[in-house]
Amino acid sequence: MAIDAYALCPGGTGKKVKFCCSDLVSELDKLGRMIDGDQRQASLDHLDRLLKKHPGRACLLTVKANLERHAGRDEDAEKTLSELLAGQPQNPVALAEAAALAVRDRGGLAAMPALQQALAAANGQFSTNLLEALIAMFAALLQEGQQFAARRFLMLYLQATQGQDQQALQMLLEVDAQPFSLLLKDHTQLSVAPAGAPYEEPFNEAAKLALRGAFSAAAEKFTQLAGKYPDVPAIQRNVAITRSCLAENAAAAAAWRKYASLGVPADEAIEAEATAQTLDLENVADTVDRVRAGWQLNNLDECLARLSADGRCVAIAPEQYVAEEEAPPPRAGFALLDRAMPASAEGLTFGDAPLVLGRCWIFGKQTDREARVEVEAWREPQLPAASQAIAAAAGDALGAKVDEQVVLTANSLNVAIENSRLLPSDATYEQREQFAEWRTREGFLEGLSRLSLKLFDGRTPDQAAGDSQYKLRLAGLALALESVANLPANLFDFNLLRERWKLAPAAPLVVTAAEAKNLPPARFVRLDAARLDDDTLIVLLNRAASVNATEGLRRLGLETIARPGLAEKRRGLSDVYRSLIDIDSPQRALEHLERGRDLAVKEGQSSAAWDVLELRLRMQRGDMQRVEELFQHLMQEHKNEAGVSEALASLLYEFGLIDETGRPVGGMGGGEPGEPAIVGAEAGAAQQGKIWTPESERPQKGGLWLPGMG
Repeated sequence: MAIDAYALCPGGTGKKVKFCCSDLVSELDKLGRMIDGDQRQASLDHLDRLLKKHPGRACLLTVKANLERHAGRDEDAEKTLSELLAGQPQNPVALAEAAALAVRDRGGLAAMPALQQALAAANGQFSTNLLEALIAMFAALLQEGQQFAARRFLMLYLQATQGQDQQALQMLLEVDAQPFSLLLKDHTQLSVAPAGAPYEEPFNEAAKLALRGAFSAAAEKFTQLAGKYPDVPAIQRNVAITRSCLAENAAAAAAWRKYASLGVPADEAIEAEATAQTLDLENVADTVDRVRAGWQLNNLDECLARLSADGRCVAIAPEQYVAEEEAPPPRAGFALLDRAMPASAEGLTFGDAPLVLGRCWIFGKQTDREARVEVEAWREPQLPAASQAIAAAAGDALGAKVDEQVVLTANSLNVAIENSRLLPSDATYEQREQFAEWRTREGFLEGLSRLSLKLFDGRTPDQAAGDSQYKLRLAGLALALESVANLPANLFDFNLLRERWKLAPAAPLVVTAAEAKNLPPARFVRLDAARLDDDTLIVLLNRAASVNATEGLRRLGLETIARPGLAEKRRGLSDVYRSLIDIDSPQRALEHLERGRDLAVKEGQSSAAWDVLELRLRMQRGDMQRVEELFQHLMQEHKNEAGVSEALASLLYEFGLIDETGRPVGGMGGGEPGEPAIVGAEAGAAQQGKIWTPESERPQKGGLWLPGMG
């Protein structure tokens, strides 16, 4: 495409091409054609020749730096940018290029000042270089766990491109489908200054900066206003938002708490406190190390024999061991229990099921190491009990303790909620589902409520309950946990936690269609779906699906399918049934599947995807007669359809019926009666594979799209 003489110079000088680099228009056109033809090295060679004739020209130096960065020649790019910025320190294109380079080299948080400088200099003009820097920052912050800030930079990119980049829109959908707090998925808008307020003009100036992505400059201006007008909620809220966008989490948390203290509505105060806790988790609770403690073995065979005979040690697959680097796998693995495994699951209560203290791995002699035992457990409270268990079981076959290494550090909230129990091999599917519910309930109501927290000055939530000074923090913690756990109410109702902590329950909500468009996702769990009109129901259903708000989606989905004629207002009700299969009660999963499949077939779709889903559910339940019927049906009627053979292979591999090569291997994994089943976090070592489902009928790219991926 030919360069427009009246367009701004691509080198960031701020002048139009006609008055800046008209003598280079033909050369810039030529470079554009060469780059489009992927002649990057030839382009760099040509640029070097041009720069000898036209030294210091911004339009040439910025193109050169960009090509060098994309070629991975970071030192050359830095040198090129230094030359340009020495003469034009506020050149927005050069600053954007430098920011993109900084993000790649140093990471998102470290490169934030560089990008903020570029955004401030750009003054709302988004060059291609700046857009690349925004996407790079988004990806880096997401990798660093800064979801709120990452999401804001992606939103800024979409704003700058006017929503025309379909890949970026898909990226937002993929991000919002990820399991992080609903509080961080809100399209949080800046507050507006009241007309005629004495601070209106500087407030609006700061807001304009924030809307252009110059969050640092905006935050400083809002902070200055907050010093002068400390009791204005709108100012404090904007301080909180802009600091959150910068991933300045401690400062953001302080601002959210200040906002909550200014007499704002109760819902907003609780959400502000919950957001503060979510952003600044290190000041809510301590961390706990998961460690591997090692002992020498005096007699490997004797140790294996003793552990195998001890009812408190249950064999697990050695493949579950995760090594930090390539190393021989363990000879054997065991789950260490706090009591012997019951002979049968019949009549078993949750409290009777053995608690998993940790895992034990047995290693034979290696070239550089003697035979050893490794016990993996949380340092507190599991490791002491797990160490005693292995010592009691192994006896004198166990030698001296030799080392201890940290393999993971987690927040103590997560560890307190974890409550893994092992069920006997004859446990039914229904028992396992019931135990999962009991485990979740006990984890939140007992484990968490008895945990000492920084948030309450070392007190437990139980001890803080009823103390007025901790009331808002307790309410915020309940909401923060509810928003990050994102559980359907049939698995756990967080109003039970509020009741235990002497808080009022979260009241049901009814909103209008206009209010629904901006309703914070954390409030979806409170929606009284039966009292919503059809249009509002559809708006909220689509929003709940887009941010993966589980309980909101369950409530809204159930109400949607219960209303006759609503299918005419919302196309594709079969996808609602598909969602409900996973998030409604397990007892109703097959009912939703049948209705969804019938509707999909009426809409002209193949039933194959739904048949695969049913196959998986039946395998989980051990209904082998129906499994055989479905398998034969799929092979006879659908095996030539795209994805069906792959889906079946994936499913058979997941349940341990075939190996990586597709060869049959007897027995059924994944919970088939005949082997013990872990209910809880310890079960996570055997991650379930992804299989073909109705929504995957559409071609999808794996992971997140980034520029240059095609």
